[in-house]
Amino acid sequence: MSEIEVLRLRREVSRLSGERAQVSARMQRILATIAEAENRISEVALEFKNDVREELSRTTSRINTLIESSRGLLDRVEQTALVSPVKGTVKQLFLILLAG
Repeated sequence: MSEIEVLRLRREVSRLSGERAQVSARMQRILATIAEAENRISEVALEFKNDVREELSRTTSRINTLIESSRGLLDRVEQTALVSPVKGTVKQLFLILLAG
């Protein structure tokens, strides 16, 4: 092998080593970008779940409040009885409404 051929091969090895280092650095940047994107996806998913849980809690609380309110109103209706003071037909009825 001639000295020129050896120099040419060394130059080629040097060039390929440089390209390899550049590709390796690019891969590291790409992997870091992927990891950052995966972290962001996890953050967004967690934020969404927390928002949904909060909304579910508010809605459940509101439903429970309405159920209790309707029970109270139903109880008032059931306790309301209209009776005539004497036997006969009621010709006029006066209502007194309690504000509440």
